[in-house]
Amino acid sequence: MFWKALRSGVFLKKKNIVFIFNFLKALIKDGLVTPDFTKEYPATFHINIKKEFRGKNIGTDLVNVYLNYLKKEMVTGVHLATLSQAGADFFSKQSFRLLYEGSRSYFNYILHKDVPLFIFGKKLGDVSIFLR
Repeated sequence: MFWKALRSGVFLKKKNIVFIFNFLKALIKDGLVTPDFTKEYPATFHINIKKEFRGKNIGTDLVNVYLNYLKKEMVTGVHLATLSQAGADFFSKQSFRLLYEGSRSYFNYILHKDVPLFIFGKKLGDVSIFLR
């Protein structure tokens, strides 16, 4: 797929070249390095809920189903990243703990501001109860 995109010239479109340039500039500026939380929080996930479906507990239900699955699989913790304050507020309400806060500048040319980066984690407690 990568090679097909390369041959078709998709990477040579102006908006893509600008994005790649800004991404590389951000890589130099920001480093794009975040602390590694995978030892304490080995699982990760990502969800998106369309605006018209928010506020209907869909996100909460998805989070709870996933957390219960992880507990049954004896996973001790989970972490995630979000690039929005609304996402940060949602995960705070879900009892996730803020582990890291920073920003990313690679969308600056579109949004004319840096984008916040929040990394949250949640310990899943004593998973040994599932061994019984």
